[in-house]
Amino acid sequence: MCEKNEIQNRKQQIRLIGIGMGSAASMTREGAEAIEDSDCLIGARRMLEAAGGKAAVFCEYRAEEILSYIEANPEYGKIGVVLSGDTGFYSGAKKLAELLKARPEKYDIRLIPGVSSVACLAAKLGTSWEDAAVISLHGQDENFIQTVNRNHKTFLLLGGAGTGARMLRRLLEYGMKDVTVSIGQNMTGPDERIVTGHPGEIPEEAAEGLCAAMILNPHPDKTAGPHIRDEEFIRGDVPMTKAEVRAVSLAALELTEDAVV
Repeated sequence: MCEKNEIQNRKQQIRLIGIGMGSAASMTREGAEAIEDSDCLIGARRMLEAAGGKAAVFCEYRAEEILSYIEANPEYGKIGVVLSGDTGFYSGAKKLAELLKARPEKYDIRLIPGVSSVACLAAKLGTSWEDAAVISLHGQDENFIQTVNRNHKTFLLLGGAGTGARMLRRLLEYGMKDVTVSIGQNMTGPDERIVTGHPGEIPEEAAEGLCAAMILNPHPDKTAGPHIRDEEFIRGDVPMTKAEVRAVSLAALELTEDAVV
C-alpha cells in the first residue's frame, strides 16, 4: 500500500521528443537518450518503429487519448512521446503540452526539439528557410496560392492522401506554370527522393506521403494595396462598382490581414 501511494504521489516525467525525419541519422543525441531512458514510449506506429528503444509501447497519436493513458498508468515514471519533425513546428506536441501543463502537480514536462522537414529540405537544397513563408497543408485544406503569389520562396508541409497532387494541380489552375517546385519525399530514409521542376513536369506520385516542398516564384506580387483592376474580374452584362468606389470602400473598412469580406 505504501509503494502504491508513493507511485500515485510522485510526478511523472513526460518527454515530448521530436525525432526528425524518422531515421536514426536525423535524430538528435538528446532525443535518442531520452528514448532509451523512458519506461514507456507513446506515439504513432511509424514513430514508434523509427524510435526503437526497449520500453513498453502504446500506439496512439491523439492528444486526449495519450493523456488518458498517462493518467491510467502512474507506474511509468518516465514516459517518452515520440513525434515527427520538431516539437515546436506544426507538431502534435503543442496540444498535448497544453493538456499536460494544466496538471503541474502531476507532470514534469520537457520538450526535446528535433529536425523539422523544412529545415532538412532546405539543407538538402543548399538554401535557407529563414527568408521564406511557411504553410502546413498536413490535415487541412489551406489556401496557399496567395502566399506563393506574394513570396519569392515558400515552404509547404505536405501530408495526407492526395495533398501533394492537389498542390501541383492548384498551381496549374492559377496559371503558376513558371514557379519552380522542389519536393522532398522520405527524406533521410533509404528511399529518399528529391524532385525539382515546374508544376506540369513533376509526377503527382513524387508528392505523395509525408513530404515537404519548396516553391520559388520568380515574379512575386509586391503590391501593397488590395486593389483589383476591372479586367481581372469575370464580368457579365450587369455593370460593376467603379474602381474608385471599390478602392475608397476597402480603405474605409480598415481591413486586417485575417479579415474575411
